[in-house]
Amino acid sequence: MSEANTSTWLERLAELREPDYFATKIVPGRGGGYKRADTQKTANYLADMRARVRQIMTERRGKFDASEFLPEFLDRFPIPNGEHERVQRRIRTGLERVYEELKTEKRRRKK
Repeated sequence: MSEANTSTWLERLAELREPDYFATKIVPGRGGGYKRADTQKTANYLADMRARVRQIMTERRGKFDASEFLPEFLDRFPIPNGEHERVQRRIRTGLERVYEELKTEKRRRKK
């Protein structure tokens, strides 16, 4: 997620779930393959992350601390043994990316 555009990602995940989409199995960049319907869990994760970060941006001013919201997203997917710290870093990076993305979107709307 460090370079992702989550808004576009959500659009593409919705396209994958369309009934007339040609693929029946999706092979992501990480992990094993899964079915189109399984993309809803990822879409929910991204949408929830965007909503939570947006809520914090609205309620607070000041420095965003991604680690504060880490527990809300940590247990959404299974974590392999020995990978807990790495997964925490990835989630924290994802939250920071979403924060930067939403800040950019907000600036564009103001122009």
